[in-house]
Amino acid sequence: MKMSKQGLDALDVILRSTVRLDSVERRFAEKVEKRGHNECWPWTAALTEHGYGRMSAGRNTQLKAPRVAFALEHRVSPGAWDVCHECDNP
Repeated sequence: MKMSKQGLDALDVILRSTVRLDSVERRFAEKVEKRGHNECWPWTAALTEHGYGRMSAGRNTQLKAPRVAFALEHRVSPGAWDVCHECDNP
C-alpha cells in the first residue's frame, strides 16, 4: 500500500486534535501485542499487501502502523520520512 498525501496529512490532523489523538492511541494499543520496551510489538490487526500493519483514520484514509507508532511516540508526523523499526518484521 502506498502512503497517500491524504494519509500523511491525516497524521498531522490527528496530532492536532486531542479527541482524535486519544481515539487513535486507544485503537492502536488494542491492535498490538505489547512486549518489553526494547522488543518488537507485533501488529495483530489489518495488514498491507506487504505484511505491515495498517489502520483506518477515518473514511478513505488508511495509515501504516509504523508511521502511527512514530507519531504517537514522538508527537510529530514523520512527514515524507521513511519510518523503519529495528525488528523490521512485516
